[in-house]
Amino acid sequence: MVSVHNIIQVYNDLIQNDPGNSRDIHLSNAVEVNFDDFINNYWPDLDFMVFSQADYPHARHQERKNLLEEEIKDIMSEGIEPLVALEKLDHPFKLDQATLKLLRRDPVDTRLLELKGIPDTGSEFDSIYNKYVEDPQHGKLRVIDAEYIKTCLRPVEI
Repeated sequence: MVSVHNIIQVYNDLIQNDPGNSRDIHLSNAVEVNFDDFINNYWPDLDFMVFSQADYPHARHQERKNLLEEEIKDIMSEGIEPLVALEKLDHPFKLDQATLKLLRRDPVDTRLLELKGIPDTGSEFDSIYNKYVEDPQHGKLRVIDAEYIKTCLRPVEI
Protein backbone atom coordinates (compact mmCIF):
# COMPACT_ATOMS: atom_id res chain seq x y z
CA MET A 1 0.00 0.00 0.00
CA VAL A 2 2.86 2.38 0.70
CA SER A 3 4.08 2.04 -2.89
CA VAL A 4 0.57 2.76 -4.22
CA HIS A 5 0.36 5.79 -1.95
CA ASN A 6 3.77 7.00 -3.22
CA ILE A 7 2.75 6.58 -6.87
CA ILE A 8 -0.41 8.58 -6.25
CA GLN A 9 1.63 11.33 -4.56
CA VAL A 10 4.03 11.46 -7.51
CA TYR A 11 1.11 11.53 -9.93
CA ASN A 12 -0.66 14.34 -8.07
CA ASP A 13 2.58 16.32 -7.94
CA LEU A 14 2.96 15.90 -11.70
CA ILE A 15 -0.64 17.06 -12.25
CA GLN A 16 0.15 20.25 -10.35
CA ASN A 17 3.69 20.94 -11.59
CA ASP A 18 4.20 19.09 -14.89
CA PRO A 19 0.84 17.93 -16.33
CA GLY A 20 2.40 16.74 -19.60
CA ASN A 21 4.37 14.01 -17.83
CA SER A 22 1.40 12.88 -15.71
CA ARG A 23 -0.08 11.17 -18.79
CA ASP A 24 2.56 8.44 -18.56
CA ILE A 25 1.01 7.10 -15.34
CA HIS A 26 -2.65 7.05 -16.61
CA LEU A 27 -4.46 7.24 -13.25
CA SER A 28 -7.01 9.88 -14.27
CA ASN A 29 -7.85 12.47 -16.86
CA ALA A 30 -5.50 15.18 -15.52
CA VAL A 31 -7.34 15.26 -12.17
CA GLU A 32 -5.66 14.65 -8.83
CA VAL A 33 -6.37 11.23 -7.33
CA ASN A 34 -7.52 10.67 -3.75
CA PHE A 35 -5.64 7.72 -2.22
CA ASP A 36 -8.63 6.39 -0.23
CA ASP A 37 -10.92 6.61 -3.25
CA PHE A 38 -8.34 4.80 -5.36
CA ILE A 39 -8.07 1.95 -2.84
CA ASN A 40 -11.85 1.73 -2.44
CA ASN A 41 -12.38 1.61 -6.22
CA TYR A 42 -9.66 -0.85 -7.17
CA TRP A 43 -9.38 -3.11 -4.14
CA PRO A 44 -12.84 -4.35 -3.16
CA ASP A 45 -11.24 -6.02 -0.15
CA LEU A 46 -7.88 -6.55 1.51
CA ASP A 47 -7.83 -10.33 1.09
CA PHE A 48 -4.27 -10.22 -0.24
CA MET A 49 -3.20 -8.78 3.14
CA VAL A 50 -4.45 -11.66 5.29
CA PHE A 51 -2.40 -11.83 8.51
CA SER A 52 -0.49 -8.67 7.48
CA GLN A 53 -0.74 -5.24 9.04
CA ALA A 54 -2.16 -2.57 6.72
CA ASP A 55 -0.09 0.59 6.29
CA TYR A 56 -3.25 2.72 6.15
CA PRO A 57 -6.61 2.30 7.88
CA HIS A 58 -9.42 1.34 5.50
CA ALA A 59 -12.25 0.55 7.87
CA ARG A 60 -14.67 -0.95 5.38
CA HIS A 61 -11.98 -3.34 4.11
CA GLN A 62 -10.46 -4.04 7.50
CA GLU A 63 -13.74 -5.47 8.82
CA ARG A 64 -13.82 -8.16 6.10
CA LYS A 65 -10.11 -8.85 6.56
CA ASN A 66 -10.60 -9.45 10.28
CA LEU A 67 -13.57 -11.77 9.68
CA LEU A 68 -11.57 -13.62 7.03
CA GLU A 69 -8.65 -14.11 9.41
CA GLU A 70 -11.00 -15.50 12.09
CA GLU A 71 -12.46 -17.93 9.56
CA ILE A 72 -8.97 -19.12 8.57
CA LYS A 73 -8.02 -19.56 12.24
CA ASP A 74 -11.16 -21.66 12.78
CA ILE A 75 -10.26 -23.93 9.86
CA MET A 76 -6.64 -24.20 11.07
CA SER A 77 -7.83 -25.14 14.57
CA GLU A 78 -8.96 -28.43 13.04
CA GLY A 79 -5.30 -29.22 12.30
CA ILE A 80 -5.37 -28.01 8.70
CA GLU A 81 -2.26 -26.34 7.24
CA PRO A 82 -2.56 -22.57 6.54
CA LEU A 83 -2.28 -22.82 2.74
CA VAL A 84 -4.86 -25.61 2.65
CA ALA A 85 -7.15 -23.52 4.90
CA LEU A 86 -7.11 -20.75 2.28
CA GLU A 87 -8.41 -23.22 -0.31
CA LYS A 88 -11.19 -24.43 2.02
CA LEU A 89 -12.79 -21.02 2.52
CA ASP A 90 -16.45 -20.86 1.48
CA HIS A 91 -18.70 -18.00 0.49
CA PRO A 92 -18.56 -15.14 1.50
CA PHE A 93 -14.83 -15.59 2.19
CA LYS A 94 -13.82 -17.55 -0.90
CA LEU A 95 -10.63 -16.01 -2.29
CA ASP A 96 -10.12 -15.36 -6.00
CA GLN A 97 -7.33 -17.14 -7.86
CA ALA A 98 -5.03 -14.10 -8.05
CA THR A 99 -5.22 -13.64 -4.27
CA LEU A 100 -4.55 -17.33 -3.63
CA LYS A 101 -1.52 -17.24 -5.91
CA LEU A 102 -0.22 -14.13 -4.13
CA LEU A 103 -0.67 -15.61 -0.65
CA ARG A 104 0.98 -18.89 -1.71
CA ARG A 105 3.75 -16.84 -3.38
CA ASP A 106 3.10 -18.55 -6.68
CA PRO A 107 4.10 -16.74 -9.85
CA VAL A 108 1.19 -14.47 -10.81
CA ASP A 109 -0.01 -14.55 -14.42
CA THR A 110 -0.17 -11.07 -15.92
CA ARG A 111 -3.77 -11.75 -16.97
CA LEU A 112 -4.66 -11.85 -13.27
CA LEU A 113 -3.28 -8.33 -12.79
CA GLU A 114 -5.77 -6.66 -15.14
CA LEU A 115 -8.21 -4.16 -13.66
CA LYS A 116 -11.61 -5.05 -15.03
CA GLY A 117 -14.30 -2.46 -15.50
CA ILE A 118 -17.84 -3.09 -14.40
CA PRO A 119 -20.63 -1.94 -16.73
CA ASP A 120 -22.81 0.91 -15.48
CA THR A 121 -26.35 -0.37 -14.88
CA GLY A 122 -27.59 2.60 -12.89
CA SER A 123 -28.09 0.54 -9.74
CA GLU A 124 -24.46 0.08 -8.61
CA PHE A 125 -24.88 2.27 -5.56
CA ASP A 126 -28.36 1.21 -4.45
CA SER A 127 -26.91 -0.85 -1.61
CA ILE A 128 -25.23 2.20 -0.05
CA TYR A 129 -27.94 4.78 -0.74
CA ASN A 130 -31.10 2.70 -0.21
CA LYS A 131 -30.07 0.59 2.78
CA TYR A 132 -29.84 1.86 6.33
CA VAL A 133 -27.85 0.82 9.38
CA GLU A 134 -28.24 1.73 13.03
CA ASP A 135 -25.36 3.73 14.48
CA PRO A 136 -25.14 3.93 18.30
CA GLN A 137 -24.07 7.57 18.24
CA HIS A 138 -25.99 8.93 15.23
CA GLY A 139 -29.07 6.69 14.96
CA LYS A 140 -30.41 5.45 11.61
CA LEU A 141 -28.03 6.31 8.76
CA ARG A 142 -27.69 5.42 5.10
CA VAL A 143 -24.84 2.93 4.58
CA ILE A 144 -22.84 5.57 2.65
CA ASP A 145 -23.04 8.02 5.56
CA ALA A 146 -22.20 5.36 8.15
CA GLU A 147 -19.13 4.31 6.15
CA TYR A 148 -18.00 7.92 5.85
CA ILE A 149 -18.26 8.39 9.60
CA LYS A 150 -16.51 5.08 10.25
CA THR A 151 -13.65 5.73 7.81
CA CYS A 152 -13.11 9.48 7.75
CA LEU A 153 -14.11 10.76 11.14
CA ARG A 154 -12.29 8.32 13.38
CA PRO A 155 -8.83 9.09 14.77
CA VAL A 156 -5.98 7.79 12.64
CA GLU A 157 -3.42 5.63 14.46
CA ILE A 158 0.19 6.41 13.63
